[in-house]
Amino acid sequence: LSIPNDLDSQLWITGADAWHIDPSRNRGACDGRQPNACVEIDAILGSGPETTDVREWHNDGVYYFGVLNVNDGYPGVPSIIRSSAKVQVFRKNTLPVSFYIPTTGNGDFWYVFKTDSSEIITPTNCITWYPGDGLNPPSCP
Repeated sequence: LSIPNDLDSQLWITGADAWHIDPSRNRGACDGRQPNACVEIDAILGSGPETTDVREWHNDGVYYFGVLNVNDGYPGVPSIIRSSAKVQVFRKNTLPVSFYIPTTGNGDFWYVFKTDSSEIITPTNCITWYPGDGLNPPSCP
């Protein structure tokens, strides 16, 4: 039995209207409905690319972005620190901000950054354990 190396983008939005956008459970909405953020592309074989799009920012929201190694622990699936994952953040008319996965740490989740409606990115860039499917955002150990 061959299990794919599936890395999934994850986005939590906190504030008055909280969301957790996950390609496996809730892909969000980018058609004018809340949360005005969605997973547009979900590659299931670990080589990407995946695309999460924020169409409209919540003024009171904080956005937490990370990458989950969905099949962590299955035979033949490398740990997330051996995935060579890269995240690029594209914003209107600017060069992308790139993040490269740390090569040390324990966990199945790469917590990459947080931002808010100002779109100022605060890197977190740590390996930790997935905070779960609820509305609680990730944190670094």
